[in-house]
Amino acid sequence: MASEVDRAVGVPARSVGVAGALVNTSSRTCGCRCWSLLERLDRDVELDRVMDWAWQAHWVRLKLLAHGDHVGVHELRAGYPGRGEARRVMVKLCRWADRGAVTLELTGTGEFGADLDRLTKFYVSLGFTPNSEPTTPFRWRGEMIRHPIPGRRHGSP
Repeated sequence: MASEVDRAVGVPARSVGVAGALVNTSSRTCGCRCWSLLERLDRDVELDRVMDWAWQAHWVRLKLLAHGDHVGVHELRAGYPGRGEARRVMVKLCRWADRGAVTLELTGTGEFGADLDRLTKFYVSLGFTPNSEPTTPFRWRGEMIRHPIPGRRHGSP
């Protein structure tokens, strides 16, 4: 089923994969593609689509940046705090990451008035753990990391 954006720009009807790339599915049963198989532009377009969805559907400002095979969550701020919208966005973002085999990274901060202990517990409840990966020069590294959960990829039994 083509999206409104696809219809607006005249793209022929095709399936949208887990990571958002348009895939012709006439010979395949599933149009999903793993994050690591997407080109840089496709990754950026997909992240932009996810950020737009978070704002338009939930009034949550979400800033995501691709860092190689990882995606950094650089901002998560609810337009109306206390309604659970940021949690809903993060739960769906984690589900998206599992299906597309995306590793998420973030660093919790009290910059926007959040209690850092509560924030850390919130991220741990979503599957984030302290990041013990080695530091790579010239690459951003979040303090917490969440690897995709095996068996949750789209099409898994």
